[in-house]
Amino acid sequence: MQIVADSKIYDLETVKEACFWFTSDYLIDIQTSGDKFTLSFSLKEGAHDTKDVAGEFNNALIETSIRRRLRKETEPIRNTILACTLSHFINTPAAALKDGNIAE
Repeated sequence: MQIVADSKIYDLETVKEACFWFTSDYLIDIQTSGDKFTLSFSLKEGAHDTKDVAGEFNNALIETSIRRRLRKETEPIRNTILACTLSHFINTPAAALKDGNIAE
């Protein structure tokens, strides 16, 4: 089965990330040509066939593109939270960390 994805809508990383969710049941080959990706899905031996692979893959593309956008948009917030958390441990004496008691 072949599925075509528009490279004007989805970048290669989004396509590969969406493919990841199908690799347990399918061997997937990605070819690029102009502004499209052509994906060939071959069912692995012993895997169960999904009735609507194309529909499920298109949903995975949409979900993946939204997750990637949210990950990018929230990166500064996540980095700030991580920096604040780690800064607490940098100023905590090693003995307090060893004993499991983190002093305020």
